[in-house]
Amino acid sequence: DRVKAISLFEEALTQIPEGMTEHYTLQGLLFLSHGKVLDATGVFHQALKINPDDFNANNRLGLIYMGRYGETFKDTGRALDFNKKAFDLNREDMAVVQNLALNYFELGKYNDAFPLLKGLNRNIPDNKLTAYYLGIAYYQLGYAYEAKKTLAPLAETNPEIKNELVREILGEL
Repeated sequence: DRVKAISLFEEALTQIPEGMTEHYTLQGLLFLSHGKVLDATGVFHQALKINPDDFNANNRLGLIYMGRYGETFKDTGRALDFNKKAFDLNREDMAVVQNLALNYFELGKYNDAFPLLKGLNRNIPDNKLTAYYLGIAYYQLGYAYEAKKTLAPLAETNPEIKNELVREILGEL
């Protein structure tokens, strides 16, 4: 459970000397578990000063700046550098691929988001979030037929996705 995990993290932190990347990364995860996002951001940046290739620090900073830990910290432009680095360090992690794809999408960089979304949709065909963003990306890139083909079955089983843009793509407006 969550309390036990936090306790194990706190115990592990006492075993890692301060000044090591792992110390700051673990401390950042603990701060996040207590809702202390600003503190977590600071120690993740400290970790990257020691090791710019620390996957966990890059990944978490990417998420923080995408607003996943609160809109106060949202800066999608800044998030992109961290999400690209996390992706470069671990291209096999589908969550990392999705973070980068959504980051590109939120910045309106549909050409960059598209191949990542398409790959995610191929590897995890039941992921509704990926299918939704892939359909919108198709539309934004001028592929109306593919957009409709992607979004129609999704909208049929998930009518809550039918915002104005989706209804326009499906020809319902």
